[in-house]
Amino acid sequence: SLRSVDMSGFNTVNVNTMKQMFDYCRMLTNVNFGSINVNRVTDMSYMFRGCTLLRTLDISQFQSTALKYMQYMFYNCQALSSLKMPTNLQSTSLQNISYMFRECYALSEIDLRGMKVNAVTDMTYMFYNAKALTTVDLAGWTLNPAGNVDPYAMFDYCQVLTTVYVSQDWDYLKLKASRYMFSNCRNLAGANGTK
Repeated sequence: SLRSVDMSGFNTVNVNTMKQMFDYCRMLTNVNFGSINVNRVTDMSYMFRGCTLLRTLDISQFQSTALKYMQYMFYNCQALSSLKMPTNLQSTSLQNISYMFRECYALSEIDLRGMKVNAVTDMTYMFYNAKALTTVDLAGWTLNPAGNVDPYAMFDYCQVLTTVYVSQDWDYLKLKASRYMFSNCRNLAGANGTK
């Protein structure tokens, strides 16, 4: 069973998909990406799905202007407690980030300011049942100017979530519907301290 991978020396210049790369590698505990080139990658969906023993991950050096799909990327990474996301993921093509962190039970905070989401239309179940999550930083996000963004059950069952940072460009009128977006978020306080 795969337990540790060092990809720091890999030539990935011409790689265009990483879909299901470590899908259900249940014994995986360590991945070192270094500063590999992922600029042509369009699909990272299901990349770490079901990596239930993975505790820490650093993909902060990832830069892609072509990325379209990140759905289910960390789905069911139950032990993941430390995740360094890219600080400059400036793909204008990114469309789907649904189920991305669903059932990441150990993740308590996440900084997603470096993600460009102005083409995203699907955010459904993105953080669903991330039951340790207390803080999410989306302050760099500008929603799709065409609207039709679906955040259905985006934070549903994030029961200890207290803080979600958004910018003034977070226009709720761009949301297709906000049904169940914050359902069962029992500790989330509003702008004036309301719950």
